[in-house]
Amino acid sequence: MYNITGYSALKNEKFGTISYNISNYNFGSAELRDDNANYIGTQSSNELSLKLGYSKRLGNYTSGGIAIGYYRSNLFGTQSLLDNYFRPANGLNADVGFYRNGYNKAKDGYFNYGVSIINIGGKVNYGDEKMWSYAPMQFRLGSSYNYFFDSKHEDKISINLDLTKDLIPTPKGYVDRAKTPNTLGIIFSSWGDAPNGFKEEMQELRFHLGAEYLHKNTLALRAGYQHENKYKGDRKQLGLGIGLHELGSEDVKFNLDASYSFSVFNSSGIAPTFRLSIGAYFGGKKATTSEDNELDNKEYRKARNNVPKQQENPNTPTDSRQKKKRRFLTKHF
Repeated sequence: MYNITGYSALKNEKFGTISYNISNYNFGSAELRDDNANYIGTQSSNELSLKLGYSKRLGNYTSGGIAIGYYRSNLFGTQSLLDNYFRPANGLNADVGFYRNGYNKAKDGYFNYGVSIINIGGKVNYGDEKMWSYAPMQFRLGSSYNYFFDSKHEDKISINLDLTKDLIPTPKGYVDRAKTPNTLGIIFSSWGDAPNGFKEEMQELRFHLGAEYLHKNTLALRAGYQHENKYKGDRKQLGLGIGLHELGSEDVKFNLDASYSFSVFNSSGIAPTFRLSIGAYFGGKKATTSEDNELDNKEYRKARNNVPKQQENPNTPTDSRQKKKRRFLTKHF
């Protein structure tokens, strides 16, 4: 498994940021057997995803983004098996999101929140044109509370809560493509089509609760918990992590993060998993954030208020250089 992500601000940052993501998940190999349990082969499975995104600041504290992606899902390979023909599924999808950063340098605590819909796309087919599956669309809503322990805002604790819901109609499995709602219809209908009504809709929500302590903007300690209803997957997992940020020189900085997750409460879920990620930042002008904007706005107002207004004598001749100087002061203060 590997996941590579990068981004770059456009030359004029007010026009936004371009990002990309390349990920490949290898699910390993599985034995294939017929109805009589006779061995008929081994199949490897993997999924590839390529995405190109664009995001833009909408205000000092808000931003929005969109990403267009290509995926190739190879679960069964290309073969005829048990009177069925299989092939990899290919298609396009999209993600959209909105984010608000509530940072205020004058306060010790603030809230962030965001909302997104991911994997927006058509239905998925693995070979039989009469047998279609729904794309794994998801709705995500998250918020975090951040609190600084020092005046320099270098020591911080963050409490995070995310909610996730699959935007898939209740009749799961293979479907007749001609008799299913379109993608936009699924986004809305998935909130009210459960057989047991609102109670079952709430059971479909997955909760993710996490906390992070960041010391001197360098050392990060993390813990998280995922909860899924016992009738909707029953995954309950605990995760622990550690990170080292902004290592290296001014021109090249590295982030190193490691995590370990495992199932708890005798629930179903993935086997214990260790993840390692490495990030790098290479020189250039750093993209500004809402924290930077908040500071810049305050410094600008402070500087402007502290500059005394000069009284001009209308009888005093002024040359072009003095006019340029006044225009420069007026523009910058």
